[in-house]
This record gives sequence, C-alpha cells and structure tokens, in this order.
Amino acid sequence: MIISKTPYRVSFFGGGTDYPKWYKNNKKGGKTISCSIDKFSYIVLKKLPNAFKYKYRIRYLLREETKNIKRIKHPTIRNIFKFLKINIPLEIIHYGDLPAATGIGSSSSFTVGLLNAFNQFFSYKWSKKKIYQLAVHIEQNLNKENVGSQDQIISSLGGFRVTNFKKKNIITSDLKQYKKNLSKIENNSFLIYSGIQRNSSWVTKDLISNINKKGKTYKKLYKLTIECEKLIKSKNFTIEKFGKLLNESWNLKKTTSKLITNKKINEICSKCLKNKAIGVKLLGAGSGGFVLVVAKKNAQLRIKKIFKKSYHFPLKISYGGSKIICHE
Repeated sequence: MIISKTPYRVSFFGGGTDYPKWYKNNKKGGKTISCSIDKFSYIVLKKLPNAFKYKYRIRYLLREETKNIKRIKHPTIRNIFKFLKINIPLEIIHYGDLPAATGIGSSSSFTVGLLNAFNQFFSYKWSKKKIYQLAVHIEQNLNKENVGSQDQIISSLGGFRVTNFKKKNIITSDLKQYKKNLSKIENNSFLIYSGIQRNSSWVTKDLISNINKKGKTYKKLYKLTIECEKLIKSKNFTIEKFGKLLNESWNLKKTTSKLITNKKINEICSKCLKNKAIGVKLLGAGSGGFVLVVAKKNAQLRIKKIFKKSYHFPLKISYGGSKIICHE
C-alpha cells in the first residue's frame, strides 16, 4: 500500500496569466506568485485481490467498481490509467482536508498525488518536475479541461513560489530565502470559506474565451505580479503594501469575467474591508470557494467574530510538495 500526501495551494498574484492560451501567445508570457499550504489531499493506492467481480475499485466523492478502464467516470483516473497502460487490479481511495471545487487547487493536487503514488508503485523514478509536467499534460491535453499551469507546479514542488511561463519553457523558484517577509504574509493572512462549491470549468471557459479581448487587463495583472515579486524581495516590505497590491489585483481580476464573483463573495470582501482588512481576494477561478483575507491581528479577531459561523483557518506555508508518507 502506498499513500501520497499532496498540498493544496493559495494563489496570490497572476492567476489567469498561467493559461496556455495566454502565455504561449504573448511575448512576455505569464507570471504567478503562489504557495502550498498545510492542508492536503491524500491518495491511497494498493493492489486489489482478484477475489472481486471487478478489477478496479475507486473511492472519492463517488464509489466506482468496474472491470474496464474505459468505464471509469473520473477523467483523471481514467486517463492516467490509459496513459500508464495499467493492467493490474487496483484500489484507489481519496481523502481531502478541504472541500473540492473551492479554489484551493484540489483537482491538480489530486492529479499530482496520484501520479506520485504511481511513481512510487512502479518505481518510475520521476523527478518532481516530471510529475508536474505530466499533471499538466493529463489535465490540459487528455482531460481537455480549462485549467492553468500553476497549480500542478506548486502541488508537486511546494513552498512559496514565483513562476514564469513562457511559450517554450516554465521557470519556477522558491522565495523561502525571504523568510522574514513571508512570515509577515503568513501572520497577517487567513482564509474564509464562502460555503459555495462550484465547477470551475464553466468559469474558466468564459475567462479563456475572452482572454484576447481582455489583453490589457492580463498585462496589468502580469505587471502587478512583477511588482509584488520585487516587494517580497525588498527590505522595505510591509504588509500594507502587499495588501494594497492584492486589492488592485482582485479588482482587475473581477473585470476579466462576469462569472468571477457574485453577491455573497462581494459581501464577504466588503465586510472584511470595512473592518480594517488590508487586502482581500477570492481564490481560484471564481464564483465560490475560499476568500483570502490580509489583516493585522486586531482586525483579524474582529473579522473572525463577524464570520464566526463560517469555517476559517490561518494561512500556513508548507514546504516539500507532494510526498509519499507510507509504502508497505
């Protein structure tokens, strides 16, 4: 039995510029700043005895039992099985620390975690880079999903990263050497769950279809990401400057699609800002999920009291990316 543990992520800046349709068709490419967090997706992978009437037993939100790979409903599992030419009986079980479809990169965490489990299972000796490259291929080319390219990277590698997307290559680097500034971001940030789960595909489909029309906006998002990277690396970093950039980015992101936000999300953001939050943004493609709040301690206490009925948790960066925690 093998168990993989793969982190979810928080994306701060540049979301949308990591769509291939953008960075492969623009000279400057794309750029994101994101981090993996201490909330995880777990994949259990084990051989299945031939005592059953089926060959594959899969448990996630649904339970699937089938003899034929083509009949597996979960697209990522089905396509990974096809890609790896699986022909032995297997059982896959998934657990998650947070609800899926909430903007924390759960889909890519699942893909990376499953690939990492198979990496160990079959002794492929893939590097973490190879795993995230395969995850991008599975999701974008085989699943035909409307997804970007940052989530797979951060789930595989972990840490607090700036990633540059170019037409022919992707370069990512960890910013952990700027620990003092990252600690300020950690200590002044938390997440509030809106209570809304959504299928991000229909939101991202709208985003991607309008990406060329919104070119000026995406260029501004790119520039803000550059500005934030410089700030994080600066001796003059302040959480106030970081929060201001976050607000600018969120206000720009809302103009890329009418589906990005809704009444409830707007109310959460508005209440946080009225109660002295420095910056807010919705995670993921939009329309639901978790809201990131940047606020100093006193304001955090006040905001958490207002949203006492909503699930919230502090931002804590995790390092190391996807890991194998059991192999027996």
